[in-house]
Amino acid sequence: MTQVAKHSEVADVPQQTGAPEAERAAVTTRVIAICNQKGGVGKTTATINLGATLATYGRRLLVVDSDPQKSASSGWARQAIKRGGDLPFDYTYETNPAKLAKLRGLGCQEVIIDTPGSLENEELQHYIIKELADELIVPMEAAYLSFDPTEAFLKKYILGTGKPYRLLMSRTHPSKPGRVDETKKWAAKRGFHYFETHIRTYDAHESAPAAGLVCTQYTRSNSGAYFANAKNDFQGVALEYLAGATSKAGA
Repeated sequence: MTQVAKHSEVADVPQQTGAPEAERAAVTTRVIAICNQKGGVGKTTATINLGATLATYGRRLLVVDSDPQKSASSGWARQAIKRGGDLPFDYTYETNPAKLAKLRGLGCQEVIIDTPGSLENEELQHYIIKELADELIVPMEAAYLSFDPTEAFLKKYILGTGKPYRLLMSRTHPSKPGRVDETKKWAAKRGFHYFETHIRTYDAHESAPAAGLVCTQYTRSNSGAYFANAKNDFQGVALEYLAGATSKAGA
């Protein structure tokens, strides 16, 4: 398991498990960028909860917040600490490309980056996607008005890289699964890759940042009647990711 700690920059992150440098260097680190320039698609929620779920499978990981809003490293983490705990993985805030380039070699199996979501940070997003990341996850709403901006983002940033990517349909209404089906048909028609699992909108996800909770900590008492559904959605995404990661590692 990763150490639970808060850090101000990449240089502060502890070498995982205290292993010797040669042993850390032998660990293959996969850098995953959670990205989309369209706001309100659930990037930070996906970053935090995918990280928390992977940690339950014993993955050694680091979450990097590169969004100037600092929603993950400051807002969410601050509330977790106020609650008397912390996030269940190492995390840091960093926007300096020279420091981001040092993420490998820490002994992490995954580094998950919450990327900037605004046009003013386009240069940083370009670097993370095209130079740094090994894999890209693109959250999008399962809604007609998300189709064009998501397609434009894929064409501008992702399709030309040749890197593996998947759309993650998020903020979907539990009672309207037809919208997810329509979105998958849209994606399939264009040859876009996507997770079969989608992230439904529940009160648990909406209230989690202010409570400093991650999905693996949801209970009926702190997250409502549908806590298990909210938790299981991210477990499904994590299992799909791990199946893909295992396949790539054995290829």
